[in-house]
Amino acid sequence: MDGTLTVPCIDFVEMRRRVGVLEGDILAAVEAWSHDPARQAAAHAVIEEVELAGLERLQFAPGLQEVLTSLDARGVPRGLVTRNNARAVDVFHARLGPGTAPFSPALARCFTPPKPHPASLHHIAGVWGVATSQLVMVGDSLEDDVMAGNRAGAHTILIDHDGVHGEGGAGAAASGDPERTPTAVATSLAHAAELLDELFHLEASA
Repeated sequence: MDGTLTVPCIDFVEMRRRVGVLEGDILAAVEAWSHDPARQAAAHAVIEEVELAGLERLQFAPGLQEVLTSLDARGVPRGLVTRNNARAVDVFHARLGPGTAPFSPALARCFTPPKPHPASLHHIAGVWGVATSQLVMVGDSLEDDVMAGNRAGAHTILIDHDGVHGEGGAGAAASGDPERTPTAVATSLAHAAELLDELFHLEASA
């Protein structure tokens, strides 16, 4: 969600500094501290605090409302998978306003295992009654979004805000690891929406 549907608003550098996990998957690292419940609880409290501070700065990604209006007008379903907490999802949906339907399913990090495990995408495919090969995972992280999508057998679009990977199709962000290679690379959410129309046949839900 953060960095895909919204402008990045969470200070992950500060979060990592305070938790003491400077590299790697911060949630996985904290999960591994089960032998030290006090340390684990303190880390979760910091993560929640930094996330809540970020919500005060929440702004929609440019073009979000237009993208949602277009998908909804065609009956194309949209789900949400985030490593943010459920409170962040609630605030995001509230900011959308009553005239915009929420994402459904909307899976926060309380749904386990989290990305990059593909369980969330298998769950969404099951709810929608489709194969995971009919899903398109859109996100701004190779390690979380693209890997989760590829592991599930879905198509993937990486939103590359910094232009590190360059525009293009399969292989544009290749690192020698197929799990980290998106189907396509977009420069923004609006561009990702264009790629959805150009590369895929979007269908209404049953």
